[in-house]
Amino acid sequence: MGGCDASSWSIARMRASGAAFIPEDPLVMAAVPGLSVRENLALGTGRRYWRGAGLDWKRLAAVMGESFKALAFPVPRLDQPIAALSGGNLQRVVIARELAHGPRLVVALYPTRGLDVRSAASVRDLLRRVRDGGSGVLLISEDLDELAELTDRLLVLYGGALAGSFRRGDWQAEQVGHLMTSGEAAHV
Repeated sequence: MGGCDASSWSIARMRASGAAFIPEDPLVMAAVPGLSVRENLALGTGRRYWRGAGLDWKRLAAVMGESFKALAFPVPRLDQPIAALSGGNLQRVVIARELAHGPRLVVALYPTRGLDVRSAASVRDLLRRVRDGGSGVLLISEDLDELAELTDRLLVLYGGALAGSFRRGDWQAEQVGHLMTSGEAAHV
């Protein structure tokens, strides 16, 4: 990351270096159900909002409000338990938190799962802007339409091994689907 081998870095170091993570199951992998939305927005931000012995909640709310605005997402009530949110609203909170600080690398697993069409379009647009701004985006998805729309390079994995590699526009859905399900190139 940034020209350095990051394979042995801790999660804290990766995050401090600008890595963001959008998981496929945000309630299990990116949120603490017993905490409020506000408290969950503070997770993974390191010491960015610390002021003395506590957190600067006003600053956190302002920065996260801007992130929600950039995504065209409605800001949820910050005092409600995060577990009370619908799946789509929870995904919006995690995405807003993860993209709020201009990450250098975004690892996104099914980032539009559970989102309505408008919110999914906003996320895709933002991922393109992140990429076009010079950040790396590692998108993991089985949605071939989403992959066709967002990827510059497509790697197909099967059984934990690389089954195929393609550049934008150099692949067809049938070809990729076959590799995804058998690991072997289709014979046409």
